[in-house]
Amino acid sequence: MIARELRGAWWKLIIAAVGAVPAVLIVAAYLPPYETTGRIVERFTDEAALGHILNVYDGGGVALALLAILLGTATVTEEVGRGTIYLLLSKPVSRTRILLTKYTISAGILFLAAALGRAVLIVAAVARGYPLGLLNAYGVVLSTALIWLGSLSVLGLAVMFSVLCRNALVSSAATFVTAYLSLYVLPGYAELFVPYDILEKVAPLYSWTSAALYAGDGLAPLNFLACFAVMTVLLVAPLWLFNRRAY
Repeated sequence: MIARELRGAWWKLIIAAVGAVPAVLIVAAYLPPYETTGRIVERFTDEAALGHILNVYDGGGVALALLAILLGTATVTEEVGRGTIYLLLSKPVSRTRILLTKYTISAGILFLAAALGRAVLIVAAVARGYPLGLLNAYGVVLSTALIWLGSLSVLGLAVMFSVLCRNALVSSAATFVTAYLSLYVLPGYAELFVPYDILEKVAPLYSWTSAALYAGDGLAPLNFLACFAVMTVLLVAPLWLFNRRAY
């Protein structure tokens, strides 16, 4: 089962690799040279330079989410579209194992993409003259893990719509709209019903891209717990649906 999925994952790896090319160009174009980040005092220069790097890091979360949608929506709809879903379900393998295997392969690709993105960002920053001393190695590792864990929520959402929908385009659109509403639209409306002092404390918890964590300030345990909780729910839900879906 695993070998079959690995053989079928080659196109996903190619798409991830090809997608890294424009990402490199965007990073290189967006990061200004270190000399232009300000030279009033040394402290200001370092803070401004780190701010530019963190802005690109935040944008990496969006790119990873789009890749998660692409990978997740093809999980089941790809099998349905090719008519191989019946052959797959006829094998002496549980539906849970089938979906978990597919999910694990996609999660591994997302992890590689997250790690590659961090490496590209560091290389681009050094090429632009940014000193490596600005970056905290411990923070870079933890922030990579956090942004990957957050992307698994989008992956789980995409897998769920892949189970519910028989068309990959419909599945992708449903995932994109739901993720956009959840991450950008609904939090804005929440301000109308939730007191600001409470919202200020709760809203930042489910954040994939902790700038403070990237800079090496703290561990952000609540961010990890929140992302893990959402990821778990959005993994259990498609597993439950897939085990009850008739094909």
